Amino acid sequence: MKVQIVRWMAAIGLAAVAMTTGPAVAQDQADRECVGLCREATHDCRFDAREAGRACLEEAGCDTLRDDYRVACLSEESDRDSEACAEARTALRECIAPCRDARRDAAGTCREEMVTCLADECGIEAPSRPRRHRGRPHRR
Repeated sequence: MKVQIVRWMAAIGLAAVAMTTGPAVAQDQADRECVGLCREATHDCRFDAREAGRACLEEAGCDTLRDDYRVACLSEESDRDSEACAEARTALRECIAPCRDARRDAAGTCREEMVTCLADECGIEAPSRPRRHRGRPHRR
């Protein structure tokens, strides 16, 4: 009998908690779903950026230059200090640079879209964070 009373009181307590937190729990669930949709859109955006980056490298012929670099610099018979290695490395870096920059810019656009989605669709403002300067370590 005591066990039944304890269970009954626990059920009443849970019901009271659910009544007082029900709307908050429902709102929290809606926020989670909204955030999930924004994350999914950002994931798709980043995937597209990666694929565009791969296509850029392929169209620019960087794959061939990468193979040339491997032969000139990374094979057993190669000399990393040779002029051929330096030329192959420079050619590969010059080929990759515009595609890398475009991918980085696309990733930045994806981040901006995530922040916009969270603010406009979910009502969540992103916390501000200090911008890091390229090439300099972040100070705390």
